[in-house]
Amino acid sequence: MRCQCAVLLGLACARGFGLRPTLHGRPGRTARASTPGEILFEAQREAMAVAAEEEGACFEGRVTALPAPSLAAKPKSKAKAKRRRGAGFAGATDAAGDAAAAAAAAAASARWRALRKAGVLKIEGAIPRETAADLRAYVVDDLAAARAACAAAAEAGDAEARRENRRRFHSDVAERPLRSFLLTPLDEPRCHAGLRGLLASGSPLGDVFERACGGDDAQFYDFNALRTERGSPRQPVHWDTPFQERPPLYTAFMGATLFLPGTHALGDGTRRGFDAGGAAKRAALEGARVFDGVLEPGDVTIFDMRVLHCGQPNLADRGDQRFFLNFTFCNPRADCSDLGHAPCIRPGYARRMTLADVRAQLASAAPFADLGDGLR
Repeated sequence: MRCQCAVLLGLACARGFGLRPTLHGRPGRTARASTPGEILFEAQREAMAVAAEEEGACFEGRVTALPAPSLAAKPKSKAKAKRRRGAGFAGATDAAGDAAAAAAAAAASARWRALRKAGVLKIEGAIPRETAADLRAYVVDDLAAARAACAAAAEAGDAEARRENRRRFHSDVAERPLRSFLLTPLDEPRCHAGLRGLLASGSPLGDVFERACGGDDAQFYDFNALRTERGSPRQPVHWDTPFQERPPLYTAFMGATLFLPGTHALGDGTRRGFDAGGAAKRAALEGARVFDGVLEPGDVTIFDMRVLHCGQPNLADRGDQRFFLNFTFCNPRADCSDLGHAPCIRPGYARRMTLADVRAQLASAAPFADLGDGLR
């Protein structure tokens, strides 16, 4: 079983990372298509934009904000409280420690129950707003460095340009103008405080990853920043990984995404009907609950990648450049034969670390120094 968890992190102001669903016109062509492959890709892109608009019409008036689960612990019995009060100062100190541990355990259990039931979970305040701002600056600077490296590689010829794009943008040809995955480095010190806050043992997100993936031996599968520019269309509703009884992948990220909770449990037959389109798909969309994953800076969303979801549009009239920082972990107990995508991470990091390894690196004096920038 492979458990992929996607984390959506609020990396900027709420406006910048939390747009609500809005219908919009199809985006214009971003470049002149010249080869048969480019012409086909352009036609597919426009068809997907039309499909996404039609799907959005099914959701109008039914979208609600993704809630965070209630984390309140059950109160202890009066008899237990009385025994604690009669134990003196030491007993009170022990009681305070026990209460804190019990509250943390109850919160962790509540988060896991919510994720298991809905297929998506919001964690508020996973890291401080200032730390989220530092992560955003780290991504913005790496984007500039990546573009400069690709421009320099292009001077050496098409073959080298393609290699550099694959290493930095998860793309065979070039960085897409409106939407692309930036493969981010782990040896950059500015990202380490954020990663510690998100993935350390005992952290809310780290605990959920560990529970969802069956232990800290979960494989670190994806690490990237999804970039969208003003005018980027909404995505069609989709799932990221084929169905299996046990969740194969969980992803955590920070960004504006629409989720259809509970759809992670739909079996192969229902999925085939949905993927075929037509009346079956429309009925499924019209009958589904719809959550809008709008996040404040420092919030994070984690979801089972079997759940139906779609990226929100970055509106041409009031949008801005946005980044979604993504983490994915895979459960080694899953069926890993068909996960839906290859690792979206720098090649030198791919399939090299578990959650335990990442935590050990973050606790070291020079995190990820032995792995370097991951470009080779």
